[in-house]
Amino acid sequence: MTECPNILFVDDDPKAGELMMRFSEDASFNCHVFQDPQSALDYFKDDGADLIVSDLRMPGLTGTELLKEIRQVNDDVPFIIITGFANVDNAIEAIRLGASDFIKKPFDMDELQVLIEKNLGVQQLIEENRRLAEAEDAAHEEHDRPDAVAPLALNLQRSEPGR
Repeated sequence: MTECPNILFVDDDPKAGELMMRFSEDASFNCHVFQDPQSALDYFKDDGADLIVSDLRMPGLTGTELLKEIRQVNDDVPFIIITGFANVDNAIEAIRLGASDFIKKPFDMDELQVLIEKNLGVQQLIEENRRLAEAEDAAHEEHDRPDAVAPLALNLQRSEPGR
């Protein structure tokens, strides 16, 4: 994850995008707003993102379809679904497909900020655990290599008294 996380906000409602841009001016992340889900997907394929917030119902790609496309590119990026409908069945389906969270419209921007920070924090922990596991695997591989023991044995022989 980058120092200042990049977030994609996808909603066909221009007012929602404007509100998100104003809100994110003082936030600890950069926000890229898209009204067209396909444009957001193209951006993601080229530049990636640390988190995506997407409306569920949009023309063209729906939020669920966007989620499926994103998961083909990156299975780990947190994805928050926004739903404006009282029926949360669609949001639950999105969770089954790999969304990390959802929020119902109308929502409070502070509530969205809490979800964003929570999901970025979880993602940061996942990435840190992955790095530590890779470092541990590399250390074990280095230790288990037969050719790694030979120089050590040679150095021990050289350091023996009387040689």
